[in-house]
Parts: sequence; structure tokens; C-alpha cells
Amino acid sequence: MRNWVVAVGLAVLAASATAADINEEAFDKGVRSIQSSFKSRSWKTARKKLSRLLEKHREQDYVRARLPLLRELTRECAFRLEYGEPNPNSFIKGLVKTYSHTTGRAIIHFDSLDMRDWVKSSGFWIFPAMFEGPHTITIEGFRYPARSAATMIVCMDGDDAVLVSMGLMVEPRVHSGLNAEIVELVKGKRGLKAKLAASPAAGGLATKSRSSSA
Repeated sequence: MRNWVVAVGLAVLAASATAADINEEAFDKGVRSIQSSFKSRSWKTARKKLSRLLEKHREQDYVRARLPLLRELTRECAFRLEYGEPNPNSFIKGLVKTYSHTTGRAIIHFDSLDMRDWVKSSGFWIFPAMFEGPHTITIEGFRYPARSAATMIVCMDGDDAVLVSMGLMVEPRVHSGLNAEIVELVKGKRGLKAKLAASPAAGGLATKSRSSSA
């Protein structure tokens, strides 16, 4: 009789553990659904899902273990519902050609006649905003510099950055030329360097150059 009672007790514990695991998996699935609503910027839907999920799984240990994540989701959802999506035209002076709230992808055009979004330092114009993920920078103009290479500094992080020089074509009796190169700047000092092919850019001629960084 005693062995039968022990066996029944173990079976009940196993069943309880299985049910708890199933409930925890369902909770995690619900959290992923909320995060999916975040990505699609469906804030009202996300709030409803979050409220229903917390009500269904109230006072569960696996919920308490995820409190930091739940607080973050709750704050983000409340903020977006209160203030809505930011309008890039309200804080960017350049021309916002396209912008997606869902992906964050944007195409912004800056004209040299209006550089209010930029800061000039040590002879360079600096765009202070930080890009997240892969991005492309395109420079267009009527003339390429006649005696120096067009140069950009990208991926800035404090004193660390990457210098991209487009070089200058060899012009007999005029200029010996400059190779295009990519230089890593570590704490403001030149570090690793990648020399590219001889530049096709001729000084003083109309040109269009492109550089991309991630």
C-alpha cells in the first residue's frame, strides 16, 4: 500500500512538472508574439497581448524570472502609445526622402548649402547621429578636389573611427596620385590600413563617389 501511495505521488509530481513546462512554453510563445507586434509597430495590439498574457499566467515562478524583460516591454509599449512614432522631419533638417517606422530604414539627402545637422571639427563636417546596422554614404558634386583626395570618416565611436579616402588619379606633370585607402583610427591614431587600387578620380572633373560601411 505504501509503495502504491509513493508511486501515485511521484506520478502527480511528474504530471505537475509537465504541466508547468507546457505553461512556461506557452508563456514564452506569448512573449515572442508581443515582440513580433513591437517589430510591426502595433502598439495597441502589443498592450492587449501583454495584459492577457500576464493575467493568464499570474503568480507563476517563470513569470517572476522574466520580470526585467516584462518591465522593458511594458515601458516601451506605454511610451509609444503616449508619444507615438517620431517624425524624422521634426529633428532632421536634411531632406528625408523615405523613412519606414517598421524597419527604421531611411534615405536622407543633405545639401552643402544647408549643413545645420552637421558639426564642423578639425576641417571635417561631422554628422553626429549614429547609424545602426549596414548603411551607405553617397557623395555627389560638380567637381572632385583638384589637389587632394575626397575623404570621409565613418563608424565613429568616441576616438575610434574608420577613415575612407577615395584617392586621386595620377596626372603626369600635375599630380603623382594618391591610392584609395581605408584606415582604422584607434584613439585618434592611424592603425590597420587597407590600400585599394589606384584611384580613378581625376582632380577637378565632375564625378560621383560611393562608400559603404557597416
